[in-house]
Amino acid sequence: MFSSRSPLVSGPRRPAIAIALGLLTLAFLILIGLGLGWPNSLMAHDEGYYALQARWILETGDWWTPRWWQEPVYDRTIGVQWLIAASYKLFGFCNSTARLPAMLSGLATLWLTFAIGDRLLPRSQALLAAGILLVTPLWFQYAQLATQDMPLLAVELLAIWGLLQAVSSDRRPNLWGFVAGLGVGLGFLIKGFMIGVPLLAIAPWFFWQAPKLLRNRGLWLGLVVGWIPVGIWLWGSQQQWGNLAIAQLFEKFFFLANEDLYSQPWYFYLWNLPLNAFPWPLFGLIGWVRLWLQPERDRELRRQHQLLLGVYPLLLLIILSSFRTRTPYYLLQLLPWVALLAAMTLSWLATGLKRSSGFSFGSRQPTNRWVQSLSWAFGGLGLLLMIAAIALRSGRVAALADPSLRPYGWVALALGLGWLTLPWVYQQRQRLPQASVIWYCAWLLGPWLGLATVNHWHLLTDRSPATRYALEQPAVQALLQEQAVDFWAIDPVDGPTHQQWIQLALNSPRLGQRLATIADRAPGDRVWVAPEQVSDLPANWQHRASMQGWLLVEAVQPAPPPPSDQLAPATPDTEATVDEPTPAPQQAPVIEVEPEPTQPEEPTAIAPEPSLEAVPEAINSETTEPSTP
Repeated sequence: MFSSRSPLVSGPRRPAIAIALGLLTLAFLILIGLGLGWPNSLMAHDEGYYALQARWILETGDWWTPRWWQEPVYDRTIGVQWLIAASYKLFGFCNSTARLPAMLSGLATLWLTFAIGDRLLPRSQALLAAGILLVTPLWFQYAQLATQDMPLLAVELLAIWGLLQAVSSDRRPNLWGFVAGLGVGLGFLIKGFMIGVPLLAIAPWFFWQAPKLLRNRGLWLGLVVGWIPVGIWLWGSQQQWGNLAIAQLFEKFFFLANEDLYSQPWYFYLWNLPLNAFPWPLFGLIGWVRLWLQPERDRELRRQHQLLLGVYPLLLLIILSSFRTRTPYYLLQLLPWVALLAAMTLSWLATGLKRSSGFSFGSRQPTNRWVQSLSWAFGGLGLLLMIAAIALRSGRVAALADPSLRPYGWVALALGLGWLTLPWVYQQRQRLPQASVIWYCAWLLGPWLGLATVNHWHLLTDRSPATRYALEQPAVQALLQEQAVDFWAIDPVDGPTHQQWIQLALNSPRLGQRLATIADRAPGDRVWVAPEQVSDLPANWQHRASMQGWLLVEAVQPAPPPPSDQLAPATPDTEATVDEPTPAPQQAPVIEVEPEPTQPEEPTAIAPEPSLEAVPEAINSETTEPSTP
């Protein structure tokens, strides 16, 4: 399945490939495993939103409707909610099971990156590309987020691999065409109109291969079958809500295309990509340039390289930049191709470990001086990171004295220690039997150790530590577990309030409903009240707990009016008075569950991302994520 058939593409034998893929999978599982278990919490936007929708699917039995409480909200498709709901059904309700579809999709993208690279590059470079993708910060972050993005990337890569197999394999081309066609409908089910971006980007390569692909009956069958789940979902939604689903999906698309809610400058991705995937875009750019300068003896293979490795990622970047909504996670679609191009560059540079030919991007072998400079430059960067980590851990630098920054010192120490091996490998290159392989591993070691440290400290998996800590207090859990708790919040709701709303709902063992009013509630009912509605609370509600402005209140029996014989006779000159004041209802102890101020609500991720603190109430309001352009 993973064999290359081009005469110019060679590599290790199958046993070596199996061992390498096994080690790659093990490295991924170790990284993921370090982030599992306690402490663990979801990010409100958008992990919590999808997790709540999946929970409502199971609690209501309605698999057609993505909802926000009792209201249908078709601002996005339902594929990832189905995946999370299925994970909940199989393994129970917890944060790790909500993230399981993204984790499995991340593992699939590693294998598919290797499979695609195995069709285009030597196998050693394909393996290196998968390793680079594994230690790319932005990719690793979203491999642990219960969102649409990683499943969509897995479907895209599966479809592209199917196309490559269909045109280059003599065995079962119709089957591979079916796999490729299937990805279009499934991609739409996961993230709506976003599937159109890779379809446009791959159009030049598709038209070049049109004589083969247009005659592939499996491709057309896959296109039809892939849209069947979408059609069934839309039909089921139409039976319940009429044309609401189609109307809101298109309304969301045009809203994101025309509004400035998530607008960034046109050059946003030019700096955001290097920042979120450092240092691999640097090597990817060199590989992209060499792709056009390096001559190939096989003209057809060269064109295949240029159209898939050169034109496809370039068009992806142009299309994403031309769309008005620009967010960092859209760049996930570029990362496998950046990894493939970076692997080409590192492989080319490694040939200069024992040679000293003249340097040019189009040359077969780079100068030894460039390899030396890169090794020492990143070794020096590693040393600076270690010095910064020691300063951070010591607490003697006033600007770095915040205790919440201490875990990042360990991250910098691990990353710096890994990169510090690069100069040593270069110095020992003449003595090492596999100097190039060890040099590759040295490049990957630093980021891998850094990400392992990040997950050890749960910096990516415990996204709301303060809220989690507050709601885990035994007294609060006792109140939440005794009975279902409703929510009273009236639109419009601002971003921070909505964020806390999602967190409170996620951490409610027995989730109630959203209330339009709390009048006429039975005694004993408990309700979380939004900060804006606290001033409107009736007198017969007791305050039981508080959480960042939200109040947990309980309805009590109103005090009966005093007997008529206790009322003083009214005179024309005086109003009626009460001889004895009515006793107030006995107040239950109030539990303050405000988070500790030393713990940030949302720890900074590896790469900064714009705050998406919007309310997903309706299409014409702010949304939590521009997920269906």
